[in-house]
Amino acid sequence: MKAENSRNYNIELWRIVFCVVIVIYHFGITFGRNLLGAGYLCVEFYFLLSGLGIYMAYQKGKEQGIKGLFPYAKSRFLRLYPLYIASMAAMLISDLITHQIVLSEVPGLLKNCLAEFFMLQCSPLGNSVLVYTNWYVATLFWGSLLYMLILLLLKKAAVYVICPLTGIGLYYYYARLIAKIDVIVSYHGFLRALAGLGLGIFLAALAEAVTHLRDEKAPNTENSASGGIWIILVIPANLLLIYAVYYFGIGVRSLKDFVMIGLFFAALFLLVSGKDPVPKKGRKMLAVASRLTYPVYLFQLPVLQLLYYLSQR
Repeated sequence: MKAENSRNYNIELWRIVFCVVIVIYHFGITFGRNLLGAGYLCVEFYFLLSGLGIYMAYQKGKEQGIKGLFPYAKSRFLRLYPLYIASMAAMLISDLITHQIVLSEVPGLLKNCLAEFFMLQCSPLGNSVLVYTNWYVATLFWGSLLYMLILLLLKKAAVYVICPLTGIGLYYYYARLIAKIDVIVSYHGFLRALAGLGLGIFLAALAEAVTHLRDEKAPNTENSASGGIWIILVIPANLLLIYAVYYFGIGVRSLKDFVMIGLFFAALFLLVSGKDPVPKKGRKMLAVASRLTYPVYLFQLPVLQLLYYLSQR
């Protein structure tokens, strides 16, 4: 998995599918319907994906050493924060339009949500939030910075020891604590992010070793059917993720959550290790749609709240 050619369009397709699942899941919550009731698990898929991204960023910047942390932090901030603030502004407007709040309440609400505005919902400060899904952004931002710091300082020891042990250990902790995956209060969301990001980094390193082997054996193959045996890996990977979408419709919070996280890990490992089967003609469209998943995630709740308000009039 080379950083300069890191985009896998089969994975981008599933990024889009899982974003749609999340929107349907929250549509069901907003309108009081049980639609894709296990859709909350998509967040774990995205944490694993973000772990892949952290590892690739580390590979590109590791020569700078600890100095590479600042440009990485800047890039993550600029990638996540502007739309994050815009989504909360949209939620305030939605709350005013739908009469959830009145204008005089806005200053007090902003004060109460101070932790959210500084992306610190993962801390004990995060007692009140405007957008309950935005915990994901805060934990992704701070978790990414923490892991990048650890990677730059400890290198292989972080990749092959700290990251997998953190991921497995935290998921085991939640399996024993509540027998499901959930955000209980405050910092628990941050721990959940650390689990997924850590396993994603470890997954990326394992897949990188496999792709080096693949490229040594077939250095001239393209990302197409000419990839020979490696293209076969995408078949079980896609079947696993198709099953995941089916499970979203029948699942409930339980110990099976952790089985599904393992399924995500296996599917992503196969996709990253194998050859990308998506033809070049379809890649541009997928790339555009994939870039929209983050703003769709951020703005879904204000839009859904407005839709619900209009449907009740």
